[in-house]
Amino acid sequence: MEDPTIPSSLIGAITFFLLLGIVALVVIKETVKVVLKPALIIIVLALLAVWAGILDETVVGGSFEWIGDKLLAGIEGISEWVADSWEARTGDS
Repeated sequence: MEDPTIPSSLIGAITFFLLLGIVALVVIKETVKVVLKPALIIIVLALLAVWAGILDETVVGGSFEWIGDKLLAGIEGISEWVADSWEARTGDS
């Protein structure tokens, strides 16, 4: 029977990807810490304002409508740009 050996390239690849994964996890963890703290503070303050009655349905609904309008306008602009670019590239009219 042959002596089963593990190729050194496989060990090197596993080590490389483990180190890459560790670095990625650290970066993601720190990014989440930086992003979530302000977001959680804003969410808690908004919930307290709604609970206290400072923000009523019309203000919250208006804010959501404004955000949705801006998001849809951005998506529409991007889709028109992509369609125009595609037509210019392919020569279709």
